[in-house]
Amino acid sequence: MRWPLAPLALLATPAAAQVAVPRPLSAATVATKADVQAATATADAARAAAEAACRATPLIPPAEMIGGTAGTAGTSCRPTDAAQPRITRAAMVQTNSSGTWSVTWSAPLAAAPMTLPIPINATAEPVVCNVATTTAAGATGRCWYARTLPSTLISLTALINFDLFGAPANAISVQVLAIPPTQ
Repeated sequence: MRWPLAPLALLATPAAAQVAVPRPLSAATVATKADVQAATATADAARAAAEAACRATPLIPPAEMIGGTAGTAGTSCRPTDAAQPRITRAAMVQTNSSGTWSVTWSAPLAAAPMTLPIPINATAEPVVCNVATTTAAGATGRCWYARTLPSTLISLTALINFDLFGAPANAISVQVLAIPPTQ
């Protein structure tokens, strides 16, 4: 096996003899000062555009709204004037003389939601509300005054026949919340 001796020759050559002679440069390949300034200006403009296209904002984003809005393009990663579309619905309704309530959402949901009626009750009697129908467009239901068991029930038959739901809860306010299903 033969070992090349050229690398060993560099080790034996004094450092002063190892100086490389530069090749002459062509004036056509050298950038002028104007070329360097133009390239720097272009790079600075590109950097500024990238920072402006997606910058963090200290502003609080606006609240959700029915339908949402697109906002102004190019103001930040999430435009500060954009609003997320509201996925829930809430309404305050009044029961009629038969204790029924109904609501139509200001904008329909994608599917029938989970609907929760919450009675606002200023009386001493408890109020129970239920949902009769729920659709993507609205909901209906009914409220009753719940009755407590009397202390004088004497027989099992009287207990079985006792109606826990009393009179219709008329003229009460009901908060109706609708939340889209997630499962």
